[in-house]
Amino acid sequence: MNISEGGGGEVKISYDSASTVHGAEAVLKALNDYKASNKAVLAKFASVLEELEGAAIESYQSAVAEYESASRMAEEYLDLFLKLMELTDTLINAADRRSEELFNSIEV
Repeated sequence: MNISEGGGGEVKISYDSASTVHGAEAVLKALNDYKASNKAVLAKFASVLEELEGAAIESYQSAVAEYESASRMAEEYLDLFLKLMELTDTLINAADRRSEELFNSIEV
C-alpha cells in the first residue's frame, strides 16, 4: 500500500493486490515449512523421552509440552493472519471495483 499527498490536501492511496497475494503465499510456504519442522522436532522429542527414566523425564516432558504449546499457538496465529490478509485483499478489491463503477457512472 502506498499513501501519498497530492496538491490541495488530497490523499492518494494505491494498493497492489498482486504483491499482497505474493507476500501471503511466501508466508504460507514458510508456515508450512515451520509446521513440518515442528512435527519432526516433536517426533524426535518423543523418541528421546521414551529413553528417559525417573525424575529427568518429568522435566523434559514439561519443556516439550511448553514448546509444543507455543509452536501450535504460533501456527494458529499465522493461519489467522493469512485468513485476515485474504479477507482484507478481497474487501479492498471489492471496494476498488465499487469505487470505479461509481466513478464511471457519473455523467458530466
